[in-house]
Amino acid sequence: MKDHLRLRAAWFRYFLLLLALAVALPAAGSDPPSVSPDEALARLRVGNGQFVAGKLKAKHVVSERKRLLKGQAPYAIVLSCSDSRVPPELVFDESLGKLFVVRVAGNVVDPVALGSIEYAAEHLHSRLLLCLATNRAAPWRLRWLAATSRPTSGASSNA
Repeated sequence: MKDHLRLRAAWFRYFLLLLALAVALPAAGSDPPSVSPDEALARLRVGNGQFVAGKLKAKHVVSERKRLLKGQAPYAIVLSCSDSRVPPELVFDESLGKLFVVRVAGNVVDPVALGSIEYAAEHLHSRLLLCLATNRAAPWRLRWLAATSRPTSGASSNA
């Protein structure tokens, strides 16, 4: 029992150290995105439409990686389940540095996930938090849990 408590305490200290580093390191070279939450949601909808239609835009990953060495400025935070069939970057037809993705089994926000979300909002200035869930019957059908005008069937009206 004591070994279990020591291990838990060590992991907690490790977590605090990582959290302190994440807070202390500035997002070098990144400017606050000029994307409003409404525009961010519109971009995600368009990208999802392109994904569904199979008309994904070309990505320039090599040049994007070089640009991102200076810092990141994602326009949206996506809280997603860990389902490997629903990668947010693909589902929303986005490339590197555009989305700050937090993936957690069951979409359960624990202190670590919450810290990641807070980091993206406070330090990277992402202005939209989208909670993405899968429909039990069809994991590739996405259900919007953010503010949207037309929830997918099966989603509660106050979601």
